Amino acid sequence: MSEQTRFDLTEQIAQTASVIETAQRLIHQGQIVELSALQEKIAIICKEAEKLPLAQSKEILPLLQKLFESTERLEKDINMQHDALSERLKLREQNANPLFAQEVQDEEDQ
Repeated sequence: MSEQTRFDLTEQIAQTASVIETAQRLIHQGQIVELSALQEKIAIICKEAEKLPLAQSKEILPLLQKLFESTERLEKDINMQHDALSERLKLREQNANPLFAQEVQDEEDQ
């Protein structure tokens, strides 16, 4: 595998790390983040890394480790955001206007 391939993989890792950092920042700002493409990006990186010769894979290992750690932090942030949103929904349900709830129930009966 060529030096160019290793460089391309290094660039893919850097771009994916940037996406993760941006997602973390947005989550901390209270925004909802769309991450559906992230899993595919990471899968591609892993497949490409498997193709590298041993010497090149050793060079890229620290970058992959850092990317893995970033994804773990992102997972924790997403879980915290999910918990916070769930808590807010529970509070809204508890504070719902019972008269409005009756109106909704009447509409469902019709």
